[in-house]
Amino acid sequence: SGWRETDLNAVLDDTLQLVGHQLRIDGIEVRCQYGELPAITGNPNELQQVFTNLILNARDAMLSPGATGKQLLISTGRWEGGVWGRVQDQGCGMDEQVKERIFEPFFTTKEVGKGTGLGLSVTSQLVAQHQGTVQVDSRPGVGTRFEVRLPLSASPEEPAS
Repeated sequence: SGWRETDLNAVLDDTLQLVGHQLRIDGIEVRCQYGELPAITGNPNELQQVFTNLILNARDAMLSPGATGKQLLISTGRWEGGVWGRVQDQGCGMDEQVKERIFEPFFTTKEVGKGTGLGLSVTSQLVAQHQGTVQVDSRPGVGTRFEVRLPLSASPEEPAS
């Protein structure tokens, strides 16, 4: 099923291997601040998809009008119940109305043809399968920070029979 001991820092490094070239082309500077993390139980491919979505959203936000900079900060750390990963951009930020809707399927702020609007609803589903949470903190003109919190040992959800 793809579930195994997973190092979140390694997941983020792998994700940056995949999207790093694209970020460089777009002139985005990536800074990583990783904490020392215990392994968690998870599906590394699904977690990679989560962070790919968050990083590409951050890139889009920093290429949008109103962005304040092009520095992407990716950080990890521990909390009592597990580990967290954060993706923080210097994009245009979101107002409350947008923020409330970002996890809805097919909701997108991008121009027609630019985004499917599935990125964040899929992201939140994948995190939920890991019994984790996604929190978002955003201010227009400052940027947005997504924080994914994952428990140390989730068990894959059994498909309902």
